[in-house]
Amino acid sequence: MVQWSVGLQHRDSAGAAVLRGEADSPEQAARELVDAARTFLHGRAERYGELSIAHFDTIFQLEILGIADLSIPTDAIVQQILAALPNARNILEPSGENSPTPAISRARLDIHAGPGGVSRQLDRITTWTQTHLGRVAFLPAADAAAITAAQQHSGNRWPQDMLDLFAHANGSELPILPDHDLLSMDRSNDIRKLWLDIMVDLRERHPEMAADFDQEALGAMPAGTPAGIFLPQFVPIADRDGATLVVDTRPGDRTGCIIEYTAEGSDDEGPLWISLAAMLTNLADSYEAGTEFLRYRPSVVAGELTWV
Repeated sequence: MVQWSVGLQHRDSAGAAVLRGEADSPEQAARELVDAARTFLHGRAERYGELSIAHFDTIFQLEILGIADLSIPTDAIVQQILAALPNARNILEPSGENSPTPAISRARLDIHAGPGGVSRQLDRITTWTQTHLGRVAFLPAADAAAITAAQQHSGNRWPQDMLDLFAHANGSELPILPDHDLLSMDRSNDIRKLWLDIMVDLRERHPEMAADFDQEALGAMPAGTPAGIFLPQFVPIADRDGATLVVDTRPGDRTGCIIEYTAEGSDDEGPLWISLAAMLTNLADSYEAGTEFLRYRPSVVAGELTWV
């Protein structure tokens, strides 16, 4: 039997509807999953996002696009699932021969924070957007009490970079980053809760993974150490389509480093930048000098910011 589940994320909250079942084969499981999701979504699809997260037995966090768009034929969604399954990551056998080939590293650990830290880099980016777009880069600062409460929930003291970010910018209405959207404090909390809820669901369905994916033990390891699961010490700062940039607040020489946690590969890539200030320095340099940021360069097309 093939056990399956799917999480349908609500557009306006951190909540997700989780549906479960089992079938005789992956093909039947895929069809039952889509049928169950679309039955649930009938009359309420507009309240749920286009991206869902599915699990098949031990297959970890398979993304499904378009499941809430009822104009897309069911067969097309089923085929999307079946085509993705052979390359999906098995959380219980992460180094098996069927694991996908790792991508070339995007890490920029050679970049260090520029003078003035986070606030100076945010000012550089704002100056660029005002000059080239006529718009302010960031939304006003988050509420100080909300920042304090979020820090307490993470269980670790935040690096000063994190405090400085939300004290100056509570997200952005511009595509400040390629492939990710800069998060507000509230949205950061929502995404963190969603990932942690997914971890709870996985552990409940697969108790055999508890020893290898012990949240407490992995949370005590040095920052930057791949965990394979989302940890309470990960604080989201940017997200899009199941890929989340987080600050790793675990202790160690790399505390405060930036990693990407994704639905398919968890945090396997390791740190991308040594700190949030270093990431923002890389970003500000990219704006001012046209250098690469995560293999993209900023461009203004018809008055709009794009990444090419």
